[in-house]
This record gives sequence, C-alpha cells and structure tokens, in this order.
Amino acid sequence: MYIIAKLHPKQVSILPPVVSSMPVTFRSEIDLKKKNVVVTSSAIAQLVTAACGDMRGNIFTLQRQGGQLSGACWNFAQIDNLTYAYTSGTNKISNIADAASATYKAKGFNPGGGTGSYTYDVNGNITSDPYKNMTVQYNHLNLPKLMTFAGSPNKTVDILYDAAGMKLRKTVKTGTTTNYTQDYIGGIEYRDGVREAIHHAEGRVKYTSPTTTRYEYTIKDHLGNARISFTDLNANGVVNVTNVPATNEVLQENHYYPFGLNTEGPWMNDASIDNKYPLVQVSDLN
Repeated sequence: MYIIAKLHPKQVSILPPVVSSMPVTFRSEIDLKKKNVVVTSSAIAQLVTAACGDMRGNIFTLQRQGGQLSGACWNFAQIDNLTYAYTSGTNKISNIADAASATYKAKGFNPGGGTGSYTYDVNGNITSDPYKNMTVQYNHLNLPKLMTFAGSPNKTVDILYDAAGMKLRKTVKTGTTTNYTQDYIGGIEYRDGVREAIHHAEGRVKYTSPTTTRYEYTIKDHLGNARISFTDLNANGVVNVTNVPATNEVLQENHYYPFGLNTEGPWMNDASIDNKYPLVQVSDLN
C-alpha cells in the first residue's frame, strides 16, 4: 500500500514564492519598540538571523545560510546578506541590497542585475519588481492578470479567471509568439488543447501521450509540501529505486530549509514529470 497525499493545484499562488524571490515583512513576538533587536529561532538559528528595526516589526537586515554542493561534499555558506529599505511611513519595501558573495547569492534571494525600487498600486499590490524586470497588472479581484518580463523580446504570462477568481487559463508568450496555453477545468489540465493531467486526492494521472497514462503518487510533509513523487512503472507493487531514469520509479524528491527554500543536492528528479506544484504555495511561471 502506498502512502499518499493530496495536492491542490488550483489553490496555488501564481506570483514568485516569498521565500526565494519576493520581499517579506516579519513580525516578531518581542517588544517591537526596542531598536536593532536580533531575532532568531532556536530551531533555525544556524540558518537565519534577522533584525527588526521599527515599531511595525519590519525586517531591516536578514542573513541566511545554505548548503552548497562542492564535489561530493555539502558545505554551508551564506546565500543571503540582505538589507531592506522601506518607503517612508509605510510597510512597503522600496529596495533590497544583497551583500552575499557573488558565488552563492544566486542560491538565495538572487537580485540578479536588477536595480531600482518596487512600485505598488493603491491596493498595495506590487506592480513592478526591478530584480526580475517584471511588471504586473491586476484585475478587479486584485488577482494578477498580466505579467511582463522585460527582454528582447518581452515575455508575458496572461491569466484568465472566472467570476469567483478561479484560474481558467494561462497563456505564455515570447514577443507575439505563443509558447503554450494551459487550461484548468476542475482538477484537469490541458496544454494546447491536449489533456495533460488529472489531479486527484492521491496525486495525479499524467498523460505521457494522448492515449497513455501514468499514475503518480505524492508523499507530503506536515506543512503540506510535496516531498516524494513516485509511480509504479512495471506494475509490480514495489517502488523501485535505480540509477537509470527509464526504470527509477521515484520521480521527484524535494528537501527544504526551515524558511521554505528548496535545498540543493543530488536529489532524484525526472524532468519529464513537469510538476509545478511541489509547494503548498508555489510559482507556476516556469
């Protein structure tokens, strides 16, 4: 009998995940009137150190350590050394500076080569992210409807919702060329009009061709994040683990830091499964 878990592909964020790519406001349980108080969690003190600096509990600095692969060894190094600036009198982050080593900063917040400040609409939604060269437009429900990534040419992600805010379609384009269209009907997904997967309580049915299916199952952790996805390719009732992709039945393996970011490692990962839902709240912009 397999241990299985339920994922909710419809209940995911379509913006970049907070832990790895978006600004975050932290509120501690300490007296926020005290200035420059270092806040750590005993469980993750070796990984995260933050300093609150105002009465709103906003983070002023954040340092995070991460595991780095170096040959056969897994060593810790600083992946984030962030300094936050805020628009005066608000909780809105203006910009973030990262002083981590260029060798490792891409493993964390990863500002890239972007410069400038975040901008917001009157409802507090981010309308531009200088570190992703991204602008965002929202609909009347405050849901992002169009994301544009500057480039030559621009890349866009256009989202269509129903009246209740449920996602119906995602259209990804490069310039005027449509890369693909993803349709969502209940737990069923179609790519370019072809049925791709049926999500259900135990995992999903993946269509490897229009007439061939593969049953995939997921084990999740106590937070609801997917940890292991597997199948039974030879239908023998046993999950076989091999070094050969064609016979290895563990399709995807995920490990996370306490602050939510994926850890780097020699984990098993079959790129063909195209699973965009490893987290409870994840980005599907990939």
